[in-house]
Amino acid sequence: MRPRNAAALLLVGLASGILAPAAPAAPAADGTDLRRVYRATLDFEEGAFSLDWTCEPEDVWEISSFESRLPGHFELSLGPSTATFGKHGTNALWAVVVPREPGRMKSTVGGEEKVSSLWLRFHPAAVGDLFPARTVKGRGDPRAIHWANRVYWARINDCWQAEAAPVIPWRRTLVVTADTTSGGRHRFIIDTQSKTAEHDGGTAVPPPPADPIQPAEALQAFDGAWAEFDRTYAKFDLRPEVDWDALKARYRPVAAASTTAWEAAGAVALLLSPLRDLHVNVEVRGEWVPGYYRPRMLNAHWKATQDLLGGAAADDGKGVARGRTKDGIGYLCVWSLSDPGVVEAFDAGLEALADAWALVVDLRFNGGGGEDLALAMAGRIVDEERVYSVNRYRSGPKRGDLGPLLERRCPPRGPWRWRGPVVVLQGPKTFSSAESFALMLSVCPEVTSMGDRTGGSSANPVRVDLPGGITVNVPRWNDMLPDGTPLEDRGAPPEVPVPGGLRDFDGKDPVMAAALERLRKIPKSKRLPGKREK
Repeated sequence: MRPRNAAALLLVGLASGILAPAAPAAPAADGTDLRRVYRATLDFEEGAFSLDWTCEPEDVWEISSFESRLPGHFELSLGPSTATFGKHGTNALWAVVVPREPGRMKSTVGGEEKVSSLWLRFHPAAVGDLFPARTVKGRGDPRAIHWANRVYWARINDCWQAEAAPVIPWRRTLVVTADTTSGGRHRFIIDTQSKTAEHDGGTAVPPPPADPIQPAEALQAFDGAWAEFDRTYAKFDLRPEVDWDALKARYRPVAAASTTAWEAAGAVALLLSPLRDLHVNVEVRGEWVPGYYRPRMLNAHWKATQDLLGGAAADDGKGVARGRTKDGIGYLCVWSLSDPGVVEAFDAGLEALADAWALVVDLRFNGGGGEDLALAMAGRIVDEERVYSVNRYRSGPKRGDLGPLLERRCPPRGPWRWRGPVVVLQGPKTFSSAESFALMLSVCPEVTSMGDRTGGSSANPVRVDLPGGITVNVPRWNDMLPDGTPLEDRGAPPEVPVPGGLRDFDGKDPVMAAALERLRKIPKSKRLPGKREK
């Protein structure tokens, strides 16, 4: 009989040895003290942004049991299980626990139930209390990471997160989310000091694709991905810590042990994650497979932006919102570069604001898309053709073989050009081709960029089809600022930084406020319409 949910699929795997550790680390007589493995150095901090994390083969452990209880609420007991941890530095941030056989849960809300998988959020200092040394028996099968990543993306937005990445909770906080074999789930947010808990129900994490794959085909997919990056990827020099050959040796056995295309795709994602490239994407039959992720804070608050404009911005659904302050400053927010209609919408916005004396172009929400669309829009503002970026492609078999610097230029475009002062707003969510858009504008002398550094990732990727219905995006260039500074990780800096943390954008928009303040310093005698005769 086919298992009814994802956890049941894993339970079958555990029972048949699919997820049994092939070569577990030899445990000490009294187990492994995870407090020494995952040293807690971080604590809760009010207003702190979220953390990136890693989950590697050494973060998979075999445990003899797991227990958690809160009198008057629930009792939970699991036998031999696989526990997988996500960490930031040495700090354990979350765990996924999968029992070999369904565990037992008795609660006041669900009665007696069988548990197939657990998602745990906790303070890093609590890892030793949750997983006593006597229960930690050795390292487990790295394929457990595939399921752990899937659970992470299904559960991370529940609580204690920002931008789909974890924040450190209070020391007294424990979140236990239990998926049941019947397809439901219970989440308890526990205060360990007051011995109280909040509960809500829901559905279990959906099962992964179960399409079978033969070991030879899984290896073909893995080796194909490794080889394509080996000959095409242009950013190896930016990752000197990455031993590409060692990564192949480390994760090829994981691919060889795959029984489904989803597991094989997970092995490819494990191979590519150390590149820390946000444009690397793995899919299997159209479903995204989790890989590297870096949270980026949105330095904006849309309602506050509109309040500063004096009313709601007009948005026709084509990718551009526009508005105008009472004193005549125009505003265009370009949401994305994915719809070709955005150019027409931008042109229409300029026409509607032709008599404004200054213009704010907001790119803080823009996650990129087509650079050709950005060129068309920026061409309405730039004064002359200027170099806004340079890039290099791979040019030879060695990973450091790169071709000459290639200039990318933005020419003006009619029917008329905006001639007034412009402020472009940017930040960490300004990403990919939107970063190029910001650079196209910022090289123009009439434009001032304000906000924060852009997201720091550009790729010009090519999609590669692999066996088993697996596809990967392979970034092909190393993109740079006009002076040759790499864009990767660093992003493009603003001319005028406007610093701020999460709390600064809680109902407020200090970046937009600073832009308006800067423009209003222009004497009224010099405030001329953006559309004017030469």
